[in-house]
Amino acid sequence: CDDTDQFHASDTNWSAGPIPFEAFEGLNKLTYIALDNNEYVVTSEEDALAPFARLPSLIRLYFENVRFQDENGNKVVPPLDFLTDLDSVIETWFDQTEFSGGIPNNLPASLRSLKLSYTGISGNLNALLNTQANLERAWLNHNSLSGPIPAAIATKHDRLVYLYLEGNDFNGQVPNAFCDLLVTNGGTLRDLGANENECGSGCCTCSDDACGNVVDVTDDASTDAPTAAPTPVDVTVNPGTGFVVCFSGSSTVEVENVGAVKMENLAIGDSVRVGNNKFEPIYSFGHKDSNSTAEYLRITTEGSSAALEISPDHMVAVEGGRHVPASLVKKGDLLLIVTDEFASVTSIKKVMREGAFAPFTASGNIVVNGIVASNYIAYQGSEYVKIGDMETPFSYQFIGHTFNSVHRLAVMVGITGETYTPEGISNWVATAHQMMSWAVGQNGCISSLLIALVLVLLLPLLVFARLVEILLCSPVAMAVVVGGLGLMKYKRSTKKVV
Repeated sequence: CDDTDQFHASDTNWSAGPIPFEAFEGLNKLTYIALDNNEYVVTSEEDALAPFARLPSLIRLYFENVRFQDENGNKVVPPLDFLTDLDSVIETWFDQTEFSGGIPNNLPASLRSLKLSYTGISGNLNALLNTQANLERAWLNHNSLSGPIPAAIATKHDRLVYLYLEGNDFNGQVPNAFCDLLVTNGGTLRDLGANENECGSGCCTCSDDACGNVVDVTDDASTDAPTAAPTPVDVTVNPGTGFVVCFSGSSTVEVENVGAVKMENLAIGDSVRVGNNKFEPIYSFGHKDSNSTAEYLRITTEGSSAALEISPDHMVAVEGGRHVPASLVKKGDLLLIVTDEFASVTSIKKVMREGAFAPFTASGNIVVNGIVASNYIAYQGSEYVKIGDMETPFSYQFIGHTFNSVHRLAVMVGITGETYTPEGISNWVATAHQMMSWAVGQNGCISSLLIALVLVLLLPLLVFARLVEILLCSPVAMAVVVGGLGLMKYKRSTKKVV
């Protein structure tokens, strides 16, 4: 346990007693703690979150929608003073967890991201000036903060990307100093939210509810009590097939020269956005079923009111050009968005939705609700193919894209027809999917042997098909290869003459 670096206990309704100091004793490598949506029994207001101050490596702390109570069941509302002792923390989110008092002075210098929406804090914003921190993201909306909005905040926190102040009782207008921070003026500030009557300076990018930070009661958010741990539900899409669905029917993509279109209304041939200023036609649907109902992960990112609804094994694009299963994404992770920038994940919830769709494009990517997602899934809940406990160098994004090169070659030569199984799975992928699902479902030794055989026997053929596709799609590459072959032939003929 001493080597533990991440601790996830959200939605557990952990209420067996106070969080003692010794609970995290010796976990000096612990960098990430997520304890959202829980109830906790505490001995006093001052000690409610004190244990975290003893973690020297703590970087991220997520404590949203939490309710404190004493041993008699009475509500306890602690202050935020403990924040000043978190010397290494970079990101702390406390939305919908009620606190007393205001923002403490002397926030840690390392702090970059602070979420305090719907926490009931009061007082003014002067604490943002009495700190060594240089915040990049701050959600202070929907509280009881008051007083003027100091212009000096724009100077003190000159790397702000998001600042939300709406739903408070500030005096006057947002100072003009914030206008200089806006992206449109060459700064870093993408979103600045405040009450409409405070936006006379023209610096706000949104006001009131339009900022998208209002608690949605339909999503089980509540400031009165924590969200109950979700009841596990089975995926009801085509039981028995083992198919893992991809995107819900209500998810939207951008079709070129058309605009936003729901996933259920897409068709083969539609040119959809796959990146910043880049569109590609859909050449296939790995899965297309309007009548099914399934469980999805609803992933929301900062600065966006839309959420990505994706199956756990479907992959999303993250830093470093990588693609990971959605099940591995956690709060605070950075996802690639349509502008080629990265947005932090603010919430992940399980939802039931109708429809199951998996459109395929030439690049293997598609932008869904503003987030760049893969066309493919990971069968072992990991980024890379595993043989036993050993990760191979082959990512599931590479395997999926290489496998589908055969289909893309067929489309290039005019074979465009597509049929589906009764469950809505494309016959181009149905057999391979069933075989792979069966292989990973076997016991360790057999599964490892089968996966190794696939990599040794089938992968070289697929790589060859992928190389052919690259040559056909790239005139320059084709010219280089043809020229190289011609040069080799010329040199051989010259040697024969000599």
